[in-house]
Amino acid sequence: MTSHLDSLPPELLSIVTEHLGHDDRKNLSLANSTTRSAMVSFLFKGLKVKCPLPEDHILQDIVQKFGAHVLNLHLHVSFFPNPMDPNKQDDVDMDDGEEADDNEEDGMEEDENEESQENEDDDEGSDDEAKSVEGSNDDDNEDDNSDQEDAEDDENGSNEEEEEGEENEENEEEDRWYWENPPESVWARKSADAQAVKDLIQFKGLPRCSILSLHTMGAENFEIEADWDDNDLCDSGMYFCSYEEDWDVVKKKEEKYTWRAALRDMWHDVANLSKTEHLEVFDFLPRKNSSWRKPEWSKFLGSLKELTLYTYGADNGAGWHVNTLLGFNDFFKELSSIMLRHATHVERLKIIAHDEGFLNYDSLKLSPGILPELQVLHLQHMAAPAILVPFLEGKPRNLKEIHLEKCVAVETNDYDFELKTWASLWKTIKETGEKPIRVTYQYHKSPPLTEDENYADEEEDWKPPEDEEEGIARLRRMVVEDKDIIWPYVEIDEKYGMVMDNDVLNVEHLGMGDDNKEYRALMDEMERRRKGVSAE
Repeated sequence: MTSHLDSLPPELLSIVTEHLGHDDRKNLSLANSTTRSAMVSFLFKGLKVKCPLPEDHILQDIVQKFGAHVLNLHLHVSFFPNPMDPNKQDDVDMDDGEEADDNEEDGMEEDENEESQENEDDDEGSDDEAKSVEGSNDDDNEDDNSDQEDAEDDENGSNEEEEEGEENEENEEEDRWYWENPPESVWARKSADAQAVKDLIQFKGLPRCSILSLHTMGAENFEIEADWDDNDLCDSGMYFCSYEEDWDVVKKKEEKYTWRAALRDMWHDVANLSKTEHLEVFDFLPRKNSSWRKPEWSKFLGSLKELTLYTYGADNGAGWHVNTLLGFNDFFKELSSIMLRHATHVERLKIIAHDEGFLNYDSLKLSPGILPELQVLHLQHMAAPAILVPFLEGKPRNLKEIHLEKCVAVETNDYDFELKTWASLWKTIKETGEKPIRVTYQYHKSPPLTEDENYADEEEDWKPPEDEEEGIARLRRMVVEDKDIIWPYVEIDEKYGMVMDNDVLNVEHLGMGDDNKEYRALMDEMERRRKGVSAE
């Protein structure tokens, strides 16, 4: 078998490799040195660097060996809290006195297939594959990166496990090296090593690299009981973004909290050093920093052509989602002014909200007139009609594609806000510009039309009863026979922030028919534009 592989021209081996999954590529590369040399560029496309760098890092060696093949630089940046202030009153507001579970948030299931820059993986794979870089299949990354699944802890653990956990608390305290020996830079434990990461931000040693991906998270997903923020709610978890912050408060927080200063330094260096045109931010933390007021920030954003934001999300362990916090919503309400208005050359924008951080009409605002060069817009898990209609009323002249996934229309009790229906969105898109706009929509399930269907177990193969009310049965026939779509309407739980299907509104709007009428009109108009037929 090996001899046959050796006889293949490199071009043919490359074609074969393109059709293999990443694990198969790794296995094939182990056949012999000739095969490996031919496949190395397919294996080492992503470089993952954990920051702050440890003192015994081997980053330069890895870059020298594999940097020529890297297309995507991933910087995984951890932030660390201040020690608990003994004078700070412990005032934790939890349901029934329960403490938050350790909800370890995976963020994204990456198919970048990178390996740690540290030495922990030395015993896996060959020497070439260990330590810092592992190949990635970029064609697979887009779907995998969009998944933000939480790894839930086992709530049925035994009492023995709980006792063991209590015994280990003291040891865990000792493991928190960042209090005894704080990192000297956001990039490295020793400031002398920070330049190695700063060089990477400039893609030095990475001649083919064009994508910068920032993965940001507080140590242990902010679950450490420590001094993360000056609030009266809780000392861990999502509560670091409890309240709104003006720029004076931001400055004071950066002076008080080492992690806020590190967040500022991270964004400062990215804005001043990076020449990338494609920025991805995973677990985009809803906290401003003072470096965003500098001219370098707007200049950096103005040079981007692609921007992807996977927003932070979490719950407090007792059911409350982060979108119940004023600080979370206020941050995204300001996103247009602090970020998007400067992105004057962005052609592709993705905003992917976390399942435990829904973006509603009173949080994310896309102001009319921003993003003048935008061609492709992808939104996920948010109130799309309410968020998009004001933006589209600004008549974005270059928009070609709108992709919506897990997006909904939200019922509101706000007397100052008119419910934005799906019909209003389709009509607004139809009236946007004169060029064809491709619209795609994906929803994870069929929106319910009855209370029984709404509250059925998701794993249950629910079927409507034979004696179902005639009005509902008629609507179901419309969906089958007329190919009508049940456009989802939801309500947001005022206490917990969870998204809940609203079967009453689903029935009402499906019955009125406006949503489907406007959707068909939109599709007809886009087809007319594609064919270049004049409107009557």
